[in-house]
Amino acid sequence: MTSAPWYSITKAFCIAFVMTFFSAFDVPVFWPILLFYWVVLFSLTMRRQISHMIKYKYVPFSFGKQLEHSEDMMAAEEGCFEVYYGQLDVQLPVEQLFRLWTSWVGK
Repeated sequence: MTSAPWYSITKAFCIAFVMTFFSAFDVPVFWPILLFYWVVLFSLTMRRQISHMIKYKYVPFSFGKQLEHSEDMMAAEEGCFEVYYGQLDVQLPVEQLFRLWTSWVGK
């Protein structure tokens, strides 16, 4: 029988909490060793995460300056978006676009 993960975590927390009340479990820890342990765990975890992100072509940071802005980006910086409604190309302010969207979603 396998137990649920929340049960194991809760049991471990309760045991650790009870152990804090007994001096037999008060073990001195040399802080540089603890720091080294934290750095090793952090670097192993981040290496795994970053390699996973690179594998699936997700890079959360950019290198260098962006050379050209698309029209959508420039419109977003100005607070307007282009809306294509049939044959019309209309630039709407963000607030008006939000009102238009909420009225359409509400139907």
